[in-house]
Amino acid sequence: MNKEFIKQFNPCSDRWNNYLKHHGNWAGNLRGFLKLKNITTDDKVWIFTQKIDILEKIQREFVFMCASRAVDDCGIIEIQEYFNATILIYESGYLELLNDKEYRAAYEAAYRATDRAADWAANWAAERETQLEILKYLAEKYRL
Repeated sequence: MNKEFIKQFNPCSDRWNNYLKHHGNWAGNLRGFLKLKNITTDDKVWIFTQKIDILEKIQREFVFMCASRAVDDCGIIEIQEYFNATILIYESGYLELLNDKEYRAAYEAAYRATDRAADWAANWAAERETQLEILKYLAEKYRL
């Protein structure tokens, strides 16, 4: 990762200028990026959730981990059962049969739903910090 990598995602000017001011010459891996000071938790999560082909499967895992927290917190049995069925489909490998367009639509919907559920279920900042911890776990697990 470096400034060219981040720039391709068209960050807003405030966040981009902040990155350049504090880390413009930095280059490294995701684990290092997640440890950078002066980069907000939102920005760290935002970078990871951009369409990065080599991270697609890990991004899916991230979405499922975040969604499972929201589903557990909602307390609605039907939603929990639907989510559990979705996990079984994912783990069985059948999700791989979806084409990229279908997957992208499902991924974006799941991520938006996770964010909305997190808003309702917990304090946003606390939930974002939890999402960052999930990212750190995955970055370490997959040596990113």
